[in-house]
Order: sequence, then C-alpha cells, then structure tokens
Amino acid sequence: MQLHLTQIIRIGPGETAQLIHRDRWAWGKHLAHVTPQFNTVWVITDFSSENGATQVVPGSTQWPDDAQISPGQITQAEMKVGSVLVYSGSDFHGGGDNRSTHDRIGINIAYTLGWLRQEENQYLTCPPGIAKDLDRPLQELIGYSMGQYALGYFTPRVNRVNTLKSCLRNMRWAIKLRAACWAPRLNWMRYKRKLASSQGECRRLPLIG
Repeated sequence: MQLHLTQIIRIGPGETAQLIHRDRWAWGKHLAHVTPQFNTVWVITDFSSENGATQVVPGSTQWPDDAQISPGQITQAEMKVGSVLVYSGSDFHGGGDNRSTHDRIGINIAYTLGWLRQEENQYLTCPPGIAKDLDRPLQELIGYSMGQYALGYFTPRVNRVNTLKSCLRNMRWAIKLRAACWAPRLNWMRYKRKLASSQGECRRLPLIG
C-alpha cells in the first residue's frame, strides 16, 4: 500500500454538483477485477445536503462502469466536523452542489496498491531531500519502497572517474593473479620440453662397446 494523493477539496457557494464517477478510473477502465484504492475524506466544515456533502451510491462497487445512476440511488454523506468518510475506488460518488452561503471544506487522503502509479507524483511533492528526514514508515507510505520484488529498485549514483579507476585497478590485479597462477604451469611445460629434447639427443648418440 502507498499514498495515492492528498488534497483539500473546497466547494464554494453556487458550485454545481460533480459528475458521479469512480476514482479507479484514474487508471482508465482496466482494473475492474481489483479494488485498486481506498479513499478518506476528513471533514473540516460540517457536510450537509445544502452545502454539497459528498454524494455516494451505496452498494455500487460491483456495478459495471457504464451503469446508469438514478437520483434515487444516491445518498449524501452528511457529517460533522472531525468525521471521516471512507469509501473504495470502485464506489460511484461525487461532490454535491453547494446551495449555501459558506464553503464546504474537506481533506481527501487516498491510498492505492504499491505496484500502481500514484495519481499525485509523491517524488516531486516530497523529493528525496525532504523525504530523507522522515521516519522510515512514512517514507515507505509515500512510495520510497519496493512495490513488488522487482518494482521500484534504485541504483545509487557513483563517481564515474573513481569507478573507472577502480575497474582498471581490479583488472590489473586480475592480470597479475592470472600470471601468478599460470607461472608454475609454464615452468613445468618448459621443463618437459627441455627434458624431451635432452632425451632425444641421448637416443641419437652412437653405441660404444
């Protein structure tokens, strides 16, 4: 799991209702077989039907993407300050229209599966220079972690000059080691050739007697 997005949603007076939708559509309509995310909306000002409380369609998680939503299927999440609405990325929902004279404000914090691209680019929102000072669990929640065994790995940058020097130094040691290993064998081969040569000369000497 990882952080998907953080945002403040402010619906001002006179704002019309948002289209009913699914948040999982951020990845297109390819993830109908999984629930890729869940969302929270934290209430900063009271949510009422008059000021645009979030519209939700209960029981809609398994409905097809092209489902036709009727007004009778929609309810509104009326809540007091400090409450939180939790719903999945598969729930049909949308912001309501604000017919009041005050803003309706909520904090939206959403989470998604660790192997999916986040809607908000957390690596730009919280770059390494800031993330390095965060506690490890928070770093991992932002996305500074492996989504799967091969998703999200990182190779630290190195000084190329020093790396090249190190490679050349290792190559020289390897050549010396190879030479040291082959020296006894080469000496033995030279000895065998010299021995074979001397035996041949002995065989060519005339017999005396």
